[in-house]
Amino acid sequence: MNLKKILFTIMLVYLTQQLLNYLLHILILGSTYASLPHLWRQDVLNKIWIRLVTDLIFSIFFVYLFVRGYQNRGVKEGIRFGIIVACLYAIPIYYGQYIIYPLPSLLIVEWVFFGFITYMILGVVCAMFYKGGSRRDAIQSDKR
Repeated sequence: MNLKKILFTIMLVYLTQQLLNYLLHILILGSTYASLPHLWRQDVLNKIWIRLVTDLIFSIFFVYLFVRGYQNRGVKEGIRFGIIVACLYAIPIYYGQYIIYPLPSLLIVEWVFFGFITYMILGVVCAMFYKGGSRRDAIQSDKR
């Protein structure tokens, strides 16, 4: 297993995720969030570090799972992986939030839609920057 490629891919996935979070939550959905002040913490900026840490953990496992199933099939493999992760994460998590909190249904639809886009982009990042590693490398790491 090529540890340098994996660490580089984790870093790129993390940075891409932060950029996409900014675009989505600040630029695209910022006005929606502003219209729902009763739903958000007033001290959110004091707790933003938690999101940064959990996004790093997510990035590590996202890349790990990608590498474990890596088939060297290019961008389509990354898109497929992103769709799988979105089905496992975005749909149940966001609709679970809808059940618990008084969130507008349109916001949930937007979160799920943009979740699919985000995870497909992150999958493409994995496919583009991990390429050249082989399935054999992943299998050999199991034997160690």
